Amino acid sequence: MKNKLFVSFTFVALFGGSHVAAMAQNVAIVNGKAVPLSRVEALTQQVTRSGRQVTPEIQGQIKDEVISREVFVQEAQKTGA
Repeated sequence: MKNKLFVSFTFVALFGGSHVAAMAQNVAIVNGKAVPLSRVEALTQQVTRSGRQVTPEIQGQIKDEVISREVFVQEAQKTGA
């Protein structure tokens, strides 16, 4: 169930209501809130500093991680955690 919810949030974040101009500076829009590309860049730098090569597959995983973190933060704020 949680996995389906996550997939739904991710799908909406990536494809729901996002504008091309907004996507130039943001990696996604999650529930109407922009997720800045700078978060992806920061996490990419952390991975690079750890000695790992950032392949296209890793870059996709980094984007997914940043979006997931935003979903979790929004849920925590909503539930007051």
